Amino acid sequence: MPKLADSFRELGITLPASTRFVIGLADFFLHQWYIVILGIAGIVFAIFSARRNARGKRILDTLVLRVPFLSEIIVKTNAAFTVRILGSLIAAGVPIVRALEITAHVLSNVHFQDVLFKGAEDVKKGAKLSQVFRQYGHVYPFVVTQMVEVGEETGKTADVFSKLADFYEAEVGAMTKNLASVIEPVLMLIIGGVVGFFAIAIITPMYSMVQSVQ
Repeated sequence: MPKLADSFRELGITLPASTRFVIGLADFFLHQWYIVILGIAGIVFAIFSARRNARGKRILDTLVLRVPFLSEIIVKTNAAFTVRILGSLIAAGVPIVRALEITAHVLSNVHFQDVLFKGAEDVKKGAKLSQVFRQYGHVYPFVVTQMVEVGEETGKTADVFSKLADFYEAEVGAMTKNLASVIEPVLMLIIGGVVGFFAIAIITPMYSMVQSVQ
């Protein structure tokens, strides 16, 4: 690219904006490559630092829950972990309050942790588990509340949780697979567009250069 740029300048060819952009970009990566590396390293460091900080983690966990499609995967993944672990602990005879606290420590998103920690306090005061999930229905899917109620009515909460965990795990697996199938063509389209842009940006002035030589 630098040699082509020199040739264009020597011939006095007026370069289109796209070509000037490509030349400028190539020149930047050639001479200022360390800025790119430092920038990427800085972003990675900032994310990891935020995850280690309570306030930063809460901000990141809030942001991911606002990302379309990804938020649905995160909600269902945390729901699956919750009912799977709670079901296993209840089946093992662990008291509800302790089971909620243990499960909260396993989850990765602070908003789901908050629900279980607050729920443990509510259960200590006499609330039912279904009331806990109903109260915080803006975090957990409503179906979790419904299934907890079924478990309480039938006395088979552990079994209901196990089946609900199977359902959510299958849902997450299907969504992840669908996400991969959607990302692939989008990436191909983006790559094709970038390659086409660069090709046009280079070919256009070369065509002008050939005409000027003739």
